[in-house]
Amino acid sequence: MSREADEIVVVPKRELDEKDEKVKSLEVKCQKLKSDFTRYKSRIKDNEEALREKVRGELAKRLLSVVDSLDRAMNSYNADSGCEVVEKMAEGTRSNMEMTFNQLLNTFEF
Repeated sequence: MSREADEIVVVPKRELDEKDEKVKSLEVKCQKLKSDFTRYKSRIKDNEEALREKVRGELAKRLLSVVDSLDRAMNSYNADSGCEVVEKMAEGTRSNMEMTFNQLLNTFEF
């Protein structure tokens, strides 16, 4: 057993009170920092969601003109050329446009 463990140390009550106050003060600061950090994380999450929604809106606006163009192209399709080969090619093109149109529409279902 160490000799130091057997010694009794006398500390003035005022010094103990000051240390207790310092510990309480640091605990309060720690709780405030935890609270501030929690609010910060929440604010960042909200900002990210707002930015995500803004980007989705901008993308939707840009793609709508493409969707409108494809829709007009599909509706203007006329397969009455009198040539079976040309009509099959035109039908294949229309089918591809329709598939692209549907893919674009599906992108709006975020």
